[in-house]
Amino acid sequence: MLIFNQTSIYYLKRLASRARTKYSQKFRLTNEKDVIELLLFSSSSHDIETKRDFMLFYINCSDHVRDYLSREFSISAPMKNMVMMKQAV
Repeated sequence: MLIFNQTSIYYLKRLASRARTKYSQKFRLTNEKDVIELLLFSSSSHDIETKRDFMLFYINCSDHVRDYLSREFSISAPMKNMVMMKQAV
């Protein structure tokens, strides 16, 4: 079970709102599977606003949550994704 602090929840709501309005993707934040799908979607987005909100979400998560996301779902720090994208180009 994932437990987020208030700031992380704020950015999670922003990510869900952006996914819904800009990409017509709906994610229920009351469903852990949907939260993971939202994070996977957001972490791979090329939209600068989504990347910013994902970064702010991620840095406000506890170390325990970050470790869990990385270990179980390969959701990593935003800067790691940017370095990987740069190397791929």
